Amino acid sequence: MKKKFLTGLIATAALLTLTGCQSHKTATVKKTSGVGSVRRTNNTDRKFGHRGGSESNTNDSNVWNSDKQDKLDDFFDEWADTMDQEYDKYDGSSQIKTAAGEEFPKDFNRVQVNGKKVSIAYEPDGRGNNEYNVVAIYNYDKDQGASPMSLS
Repeated sequence: MKKKFLTGLIATAALLTLTGCQSHKTATVKKTSGVGSVRRTNNTDRKFGHRGGSESNTNDSNVWNSDKQDKLDDFFDEWADTMDQEYDKYDGSSQIKTAAGEEFPKDFNRVQVNGKKVSIAYEPDGRGNNEYNVVAIYNYDKDQGASPMSLS
């Protein structure tokens, strides 16, 4: 489960980050206290924990938590500053639309791994029952042409 979770996180981060890896420098970074930042589209910080039911015996190192989310946000803050870009972070309610026309998380139902459809969903605490649980979605597609993306 840990391997699928990590693979799903890496694949999603790579998929959504690759659109920002081109050499376009026309976007600006939103500044907060003098530091480049990820533009968060929600107004509240989410706390990640066990969702209802009985207490889980799952080792916290195997699931997503607020510390890991903070580190990922910090990474994207630094990446945005380095690339002179601004990233939108999924807020848990509205869709993130890419320049190529995908809408996430709605279009997760089209995801295939090695030609096989997989169960994948946005699960900000990482504890879903899917093959791949996406814990965060970041998007940059300003000044990008619409081109379909795929990971091999």
